[in-house]
Amino acid sequence: MKCIIEGNNLRHSHLEVIDEINHLRRRTCNTKINCINREANKVADILAKKTCSGGDFTWPSPPNEVIEQLTLDSMGIT
Repeated sequence: MKCIIEGNNLRHSHLEVIDEINHLRRRTCNTKINCINREANKVADILAKKTCSGGDFTWPSPPNEVIEQLTLDSMGIT
């Protein structure tokens, strides 16, 4: 997040993604970036783990684990 907010990302390994985020932020008024821990956002945690373990970055539909977690979230179960 620091690279995105401060813009000092010249040597970051995800330079292209950071540049795209900053491009979108410039096109949109009043953007705000918040850090949410993985423990507080279990769907993001599931997706991050899938991509880190060599999974695809895009899916034709949400993975089953995501649907299950969204169902639990909607019922107030953590």
